[in-house]
Amino acid sequence: MKIKLSDYSTFNEDWNKEEIAAKTEKMLMRIGELQYKMYAQNKYSVLIVFQGMDASGKDGDWDTREKFNEYLDVYEKIFNTCNAIPWNIVPADTNWQKLYPVAETVLKTLESFDLKWPELVTEKFRKSI
Repeated sequence: MKIKLSDYSTFNEDWNKEEIAAKTEKMLMRIGELQYKMYAQNKYSVLIVFQGMDASGKDGDWDTREKFNEYLDVYEKIFNTCNAIPWNIVPADTNWQKLYPVAETVLKTLESFDLKWPELVTEKFRKSI
């Protein structure tokens, strides 16, 4: 499937901000729990890279704005040729609409791991057996 960035809307009008914020908060709490387990197990890792196309919300200069379509072309080329791992494109004009799909993806990824608390084995514990 060819990725075309113009196919992605940057605002979902069907989402209710309060409902999405509540769902996001619940997911973030669960992510927090799972990340402690992942760290303790020391078996898996997760790399998350964020790349803002519009200077990440900072005021870009006019040269950058004039070349915006060229930047889109470069991004699309990267997405379509560097696809050994899946891309999760999150176009969003607001932080609350950005955080929800990111949290959803991270939570789904963490839940796909076989996360377990490691056994507690220490010298002190062994001596008491």
